[in-house]
Amino acid sequence: MRILIQTACYCILDGVSETIRKIEVHVLSTSPNSEVCILTTKSGDLNNAGVVFESMAWSMDPSLVEGARRRRRIIYVNALKLPIMEMYEYRIGLRLCGRDLELIQGFRPDVIHTTVPGEGNWAGGPRL
Repeated sequence: MRILIQTACYCILDGVSETIRKIEVHVLSTSPNSEVCILTTKSGDLNNAGVVFESMAWSMDPSLVEGARRRRRIIYVNALKLPIMEMYEYRIGLRLCGRDLELIQGFRPDVIHTTVPGEGNWAGGPRL
């Protein structure tokens, strides 16, 4: 199963991104053929993108964690930086560009989970 998860601020560690990571850990650790794709902005610290694997490591064989890394990708969409809450570098996604739509179509999601309507307002959704 291929799951596309759309969220505005994946790399800001908060309750929403923690919940998304729990979903990822569950999907990637219980189904060896599953894949996860995150559609998000470059909000926050991009180094936080790998935090999900740290949370997996405590309960999984290290070789399974490495396999999970290969079954997960992130698509960063064009975004505008918000002038509020600058310490978190929040950004709001713009309309999905052709490259974004090609990457999503190439991923071929079976399920699309949207946490916050934002990125591109899913302008190209029906074409997926």
